[in-house]
Amino acid sequence: MHLLPRTLCLTLAVFLVLGAGYGAEATAQDLDDVEHDVEAETDTLDEGDWGFDLRAALTGSQAAYREVPGRENSLSVTGRIDGTAVRDTENWLQSHRLRLRLGAVQQGDDAFRKAEDRIDLRSALQFRGDEGFFRLFRPTIAGRLLTQFAADFERDEFPEELDTGEEEPELPVKVRSFFSPAELTQTIGLTYDGGDGFTQRLGFASRQNIEAIPRFRPLRDVSPGSLARVEFGAESETTIRQDLAENVALESQLNIFLAGSRVENPDLFWETSVFMEVTRLITVDVDLILEYDQSEVDALQVRQALSLGLSFTLI
Repeated sequence: MHLLPRTLCLTLAVFLVLGAGYGAEATAQDLDDVEHDVEAETDTLDEGDWGFDLRAALTGSQAAYREVPGRENSLSVTGRIDGTAVRDTENWLQSHRLRLRLGAVQQGDDAFRKAEDRIDLRSALQFRGDEGFFRLFRPTIAGRLLTQFAADFERDEFPEELDTGEEEPELPVKVRSFFSPAELTQTIGLTYDGGDGFTQRLGFASRQNIEAIPRFRPLRDVSPGSLARVEFGAESETTIRQDLAENVALESQLNIFLAGSRVENPDLFWETSVFMEVTRLITVDVDLILEYDQSEVDALQVRQALSLGLSFTLI
């Protein structure tokens, strides 16, 4: 794992170079022609009005077998909600984004198990100057909340941190729940808008790693008498949004948090999604998430999902 921080830094460097090249045509002379994706969504709104977008999707798969060796019946269902709220004024851009995911899978005679579970809420407030430095680099205050809905269970091995020696460990054992854990991050910095869907934010950050259930705090490096482990450091957020083809869109967002107390092990959360609209109601989504947080799991976690389902525009 000693090579992992170097790998993360190299990955970030490549991502930034590609993104910077992608938006290199946005120079200071043609800044008036640069449009941020979020701002473009507010073009039809009067100045100061709110713009809302809320979509829900339900995806699933089912397979049934009879007298087929080596095959088991399976069923999976996932619900998704994506929402944005944007308010654009003369010098201020306020944006809020919500992503909710909850899914379950059942195979053979086993009970349903959770397959996907995420609550991701992000907010940002940007100041845009009329000209000069603060038109290109926008002062930004941002925040993010990351947690989950339902409980997770360890079914294979009892965590050493939960073994008190007072009773015989039993499996499965609950290791996660709502706000157990949760990450709350606040950032103050500058956002560079390179145009063509590329933005880069750098800033000073504070993160609270919250553990609401006291007996789980040893799992998150949280002191027994504390609700959260507080860290200070720097945060980077790199975003690329692009239409690949008609009704096909790509969005990739890389977040890196570098805590001052452990600069050799930065936290990484890299989410890439491709959205394909087959019809007005049928969509295909491909999601890839790479996550590294040494306090959680000392390994690079990879989650990939391909889903076909029904999508509804609520607002």
